[in-house]
Amino acid sequence: MHEIDKARFGAIIAAARKERGMTQKDLAQKLFISDKAVSKWETGVSLPDTSLLIPLSETLGIPVAELLTGQKDPEPETAVKTVLNYSEDKNRSNGRQLVRRSVIYTVLVLIAAAEFTVNNYFGYYSPELTGILVMSLVFSAYFFFLAKGSLPGYYDQNRISHLSHGIVRMNLPGVRFTNGNWPHILRVCQVWSASMLVLYIPLHRLAAVILPAGWAVRAPVLLAIIGLIVPIYLAAKKYE
Repeated sequence: MHEIDKARFGAIIAAARKERGMTQKDLAQKLFISDKAVSKWETGVSLPDTSLLIPLSETLGIPVAELLTGQKDPEPETAVKTVLNYSEDKNRSNGRQLVRRSVIYTVLVLIAAAEFTVNNYFGYYSPELTGILVMSLVFSAYFFFLAKGSLPGYYDQNRISHLSHGIVRMNLPGVRFTNGNWPHILRVCQVWSASMLVLYIPLHRLAAVILPAGWAVRAPVLLAIIGLIVPIYLAAKKYE
């Protein structure tokens, strides 16, 4: 087996980067990723996405085969097998992530269904609540399974504050969407949509008890909007 030695791979990247006088942030900016991703590569925690191998190779001036095998001018057969194994390893990793997200999403849906059933049983059904839960199901499914983890390259090459990404439309004045902050924004959206699924009904009932009539729906909706926009702004500016 021609397994990828993550520690050796990381050491090669770190050495080549330092030879060129680049910091982890410098390398990250050239690849339009976060410096934390570069740190994880160099410490052997993770490997780059397959799509980044060629840009990484060109930036560091090291052939892809040498990056992956740790050998100068490796035998063609060794290089091919190593590249194939790398792709298989990334596919397995993506598969595990998909399984984990599927389990989390299923648990969230079951909890939301149980809360909705109990709420209806005690006579607290409302069309607005049902609509919001359906919306939460759709958005959480999108963010968990359909949203892409990267943006087109022109987002990194221009200052763009609006985003059209599948069913999602965002326009945040003062924020620049990039491939550096998009993964963090996506994580915010995943956590937010998951929270909406399991917390909205309890918040709705709490608001109905402690707030004046008419605020049982409005207050949780307002809280949900603030709970999405503020973290997105913070994540976008921090990793911009």
